[in-house]
Formats: sequence, structure tokens, C-alpha cells
Amino acid sequence: MFWTVLTLAVVVGAIIAVATNKLQLLPALALAAVIGGGLGNLLDRLFRSPGGGKGAVIDWIAIDPYPRVFNLADIALRGGAVILVIAMLAPRSGEASPPT
Repeated sequence: MFWTVLTLAVVVGAIIAVATNKLQLLPALALAAVIGGGLGNLLDRLFRSPGGGKGAVIDWIAIDPYPRVFNLADIALRGGAVILVIAMLAPRSGEASPPT
């Protein structure tokens, strides 16, 4: 149930951030990936057996030698998060680069 509540909070927060229209293109696309991946996992948890936020996420992928299994929603979540961090750390147009 913890993961269901956490996923719901992240998805709602990302939707609010995108809905404010104050984002540049790259962060908006990154948040769209986070929203899509979060909704994919959230819907599995809500509607898969046994349901009620305790359902199992499906469509697992296993790649040797990577020790964990993951799904397409996880790829979207992780990719969106990485792109969002990169976008946040990159200097914006008109700003000076941070000193080295």
C-alpha cells in the first residue's frame, strides 16, 4: 500500500507541475514520462488481483546479468527522473554557468 500512495503522490505532483505551464520542453517531457510510468504501475496496483492498492505490477522484463526484474513503466519512471535531474542541473539560457 505504501508504493501505491507514493506513486499516486508523485503522479499528482507531476500533473500539477505540468498543468501550470511554467516548464520548458525538456522538463515537461521528463515529467510526462514519470506520469505515464507512474500511472501504468498505479493502475496495475489498483486493478490487478487482489486489487485495492495491493495488486501486482505485471509485464516483467529480466535481462542477464542485470540482477533485478523491471517493467516498461519502470523504464519510463527512471528515464524521466534522470532527464529531469539533467534538465535541472543544466544552465538555463541567459544564466551564467556555475563556477568550477
